Amino acid sequence: MTTMHVPFPQSQSGVLDQWLAEGEAAYARGDLDTARRCAVRLLARNPHDIEALCLYARAAPSPDAAHKALARATALDPAHPAVKAARRALWRTPRLWRPMWRLWALALAIVVASLLGVGAWFGLAPKPEDPLVASVRQARQAWDAGDHVAAAAFLEQAVALAPDDTRLRDWLTQEYLTLATEALRASQPEQALPYLEKAVALHPDEVGVVREYEALRTYFAGREAFRARDWQTAFEHLWPLYQLDPAYLDTAVMLDTVMLARAETAKTTQAAAQLAFHRARLAQPGRAARAAVEPGAPSSQPGQTTVAGLPSLEPVWEKRIVVDISEQRMYVYENGKLKWSWKASTGEPRRPTVPGEYRVQSKILNARSNVWRLWMPYWLGIYWVGPIENGIHGLPVSDDGWKMWEGYIGTRVTYGCIALTDEHARMLWEWADIGTPVTVQW
Repeated sequence: MTTMHVPFPQSQSGVLDQWLAEGEAAYARGDLDTARRCAVRLLARNPHDIEALCLYARAAPSPDAAHKALARATALDPAHPAVKAARRALWRTPRLWRPMWRLWALALAIVVASLLGVGAWFGLAPKPEDPLVASVRQARQAWDAGDHVAAAAFLEQAVALAPDDTRLRDWLTQEYLTLATEALRASQPEQALPYLEKAVALHPDEVGVVREYEALRTYFAGREAFRARDWQTAFEHLWPLYQLDPAYLDTAVMLDTVMLARAETAKTTQAAAQLAFHRARLAQPGRAARAAVEPGAPSSQPGQTTVAGLPSLEPVWEKRIVVDISEQRMYVYENGKLKWSWKASTGEPRRPTVPGEYRVQSKILNARSNVWRLWMPYWLGIYWVGPIENGIHGLPVSDDGWKMWEGYIGTRVTYGCIALTDEHARMLWEWADIGTPVTVQW
């Protein structure tokens, strides 16, 4: 079908040309409203005016109107110069081609989704993460964030998937011990007990784990007897626990009351002096250990009792290590007497050694620190700082064979541990036992 253009009289044609010129001029200076009005006036006279349609398309109030006008002009004459110019103008106008871009983006997304769907049949689509790998990854993220509860939960999932993986079992056990330690430090032993029970279930033959569990059970038994005012039973449970760790929860406080109650019938001077000594030890075990003299106490063999059933000095202080941060020295006691006194180095100010009452909880001939990449000879572990154990050791050796801090023992240079010369560390390592009390004080 051929489109016929109706000729206009010369005078009217001149007016139309003038309107078109005015519209083009308005469009050129950015006056789209005027350009659009001129195009509308032209189209009212001739709806098939290609140049007017193209002018309207370029100045249209909306992308939809612009594309409709351009489509009409293209249908009339796709090769017309005005159509080509209008098409180029629309491409250069973001407000007009953005809707088409959205359509193309949607089409591209549909194509990609289809390809992935087809690729799944050929193994090209990404596979879901392995549950074990996911659990370990989430546990690591929780551990890095310091969320030990979440880390333990994810590790429980991992151990359930790989029950024979010793590394996962060890890691989970350590998380249980960390959570139990945090609960004990917050004086919440009831919350610590389930974690220790789980740790023992994972490692029933691990001496350190079993010892922590048995210590807490002993504490509960002593506390129950204390609340029932059964002083003899309370003493039988609390005194051995105090020997292992004088700072264990409120053991010292309960034991002080037990001693007072048991000594009520002993009114002699000797009993009063002995009671005062034991109570002083409960208040400051480290300082009392260095005094190492029991007022008025008769000589006795280890394991004997003196007045009112109170134990003598010797079995309590059979072995003890005292580290004085202010002096940078270590004092080693055996049977109430000073055995050795050495220079020692504690943590530098940025990584201080934490004062407190501890005990030897691990004993390794040559321990490895993966954090610092060091070997530490004659290791005696005494307390945990999160997942890292601090302890007493000889001069550390780096992977390239360099011996650190040689010549600096007696100054605060370590990363939190207590360092001795290799000779003194060897002597202490051979002498100390698991459970030997360690006092770190200022």
